[in-house]
Amino acid sequence: MSWKNKTLLIGAVGGLMAGLAAAVFFIRSADEKALQDGKALAAPEVQTGDLVKVLVASVGIIRMVAGLGR
Repeated sequence: MSWKNKTLLIGAVGGLMAGLAAAVFFIRSADEKALQDGKALAAPEVQTGDLVKVLVASVGIIRMVAGLGR
């Protein structure tokens, strides 16, 4: 297996693990907030501005990782 294929595989597995961890933390946070508020468990409302902040931070991280290859 070439170093390029190994890098792609490691990146894919790392991205999958990071995404799953983010989803678990998001669900846990929503559950805790629902219990504190005494409300039924439901999908939380996510503001567009918050999603933009996460997207900008993600792009920054990707740029930093891409810079490692220089």
